[in-house]
Amino acid sequence: MPFSSSLNPHRPGLAAQPKQDAALSRNVSSYKEPGYEIEPLEVTEILPNCCEFDNQINLISEAYNLVYGVSTNLLGSTNLNKIETPVKNTVLHIAAWNGNNAIVNLVVEHAPKLLFTFNKNNDSALHVAARGGHIQTVKKLLASYANIERHDIKMAWLEYTNNLDDPKEYDEKSNMEDLLEFVKMKNVQGNTMLHEAMLCNKSNNISGDNIFEVCELYENEDCLGNSLAKCCYEYALEIVNHAKKSVLYLAVENGEEDVVQLILENCLNSNEAKPKGLSPVVAAILKRNQGM
Repeated sequence: MPFSSSLNPHRPGLAAQPKQDAALSRNVSSYKEPGYEIEPLEVTEILPNCCEFDNQINLISEAYNLVYGVSTNLLGSTNLNKIETPVKNTVLHIAAWNGNNAIVNLVVEHAPKLLFTFNKNNDSALHVAARGGHIQTVKKLLASYANIERHDIKMAWLEYTNNLDDPKEYDEKSNMEDLLEFVKMKNVQGNTMLHEAMLCNKSNNISGDNIFEVCELYENEDCLGNSLAKCCYEYALEIVNHAKKSVLYLAVENGEEDVVQLILENCLNSNEAKPKGLSPVVAAILKRNQGM
């Protein structure tokens, strides 16, 4: 029986949002992630006293024990890499969805390959952290992707990009080139992490401009002179999801005037700056937002 948790990253509104810092809910019930059929779970109560555990790793370890009938050392990288839910969410996905940065750090320390693992929705940990509105978690994850001074993270990058021939040639320029491609990765809905940040539940008072503030921290340039700090605003105009919506469109749709102004101000100097997909003006008209 696969290890199962009710904390699989999912679109808010399809199922109840997981409680902050709770690795497993008291009652584990089946749900459907968009596009995927999940068999009903046989275990209805895994952890009746979950709040008594010290941290999420203990919670997941106990659930693993109860589901499989054996104990496991979750701090062993092999075990961490293997654990997943029915829709392929890893321990890092679960920690990122909950915004538990202590667990994110712990998992990255012991199993950096999980930074490059995607679930069935083709979500990276960045997608689910942004979807949950956990900007500090996005910040920590990006810092991990950029930390190629750590040999294991550098090797994880090289394995992910199928470029293990000469690790010595992998430098900050190479890393920025790869990071730019990684940030543009789309999930099944066609959303990048920037789209997910705009789509997240705003009940946590997270503003959309926070995601750009985090991206602006990465000014190192690749061999073509591109950096995440420069390109994140272009991506907000140029990359559209399967609904043909750009990040700019979503910002207009959400009524986030500060975000719209920030994106436009940082794209004014580009002669090619033109929103792709549905016109943001249409979103403003549909929302009857004359100011926008």
